[in-house]
Amino acid sequence: MNIRKILFYKIGIGCIAISSFISACSMSKKDGNNNNGIFALLAAISATTGSVTPTLTATGGNLQIVLSWDTVAGAESYNLYHSTSASFTSQTGSKITGVTSPYVHTGQVDAASRSYILTAVRGGQEGPASSIQTATAGLCGNNITQTYASEACDDGNTIDNGNGCSTTCKRVGFCGDGTRQSIFEACDSSGVNAVTCDSDCTAPVCGDGIRNAAAGEACDDGNVNNGDTCNSTCSGP
Repeated sequence: MNIRKILFYKIGIGCIAISSFISACSMSKKDGNNNNGIFALLAAISATTGSVTPTLTATGGNLQIVLSWDTVAGAESYNLYHSTSASFTSQTGSKITGVTSPYVHTGQVDAASRSYILTAVRGGQEGPASSIQTATAGLCGNNITQTYASEACDDGNTIDNGNGCSTTCKRVGFCGDGTRQSIFEACDSSGVNAVTCDSDCTAPVCGDGIRNAAAGEACDDGNVNNGDTCNSTCSGP
């Protein structure tokens, strides 16, 4: 850029800034946020400043991957790019335009990973891409608990048969609710010690560190050694 062009550019920018300042100062009506004059201008500028790089999160699910992100100030839309490669760019990935958070990417393959990046469009321009996020989809009902796909259990079916594993491979209930979920619990005595159940929903065992008086324990120091604070049968020192 030659000296003349640079001069005209600087003069133009200066004129725009001065014009905006004069216009803002001459405003007599308050904006929707009760800001007057120059403060209205500053509020408008603030709404379009800040990071334009989205923070993307990818979470595996049942033959799907869920993408979510925080809103970018002033963003008009978002573009999502994806690939089976863990290292790709917006030029090499497949593009999905106009996505909203959370976005559920369905049609995934069991145990297959997919990587994603996200861009925000602001002022008609696509901003920088987020860091690459990779997630792996699973298949609920295959009798394999795939924690990477957000499964808490998998009993080999998608039927709610009362064993504590839901139709979507999530846990139903909790220890202490009075209902035994057989996949997770040996028993459930509503959160208290009972003759056949400890408060943590396990069967009473001497040496487990839980003194269960209802089950006949006088003590339980977490082991079955003699000569310490509790003997090997949990009946006393």
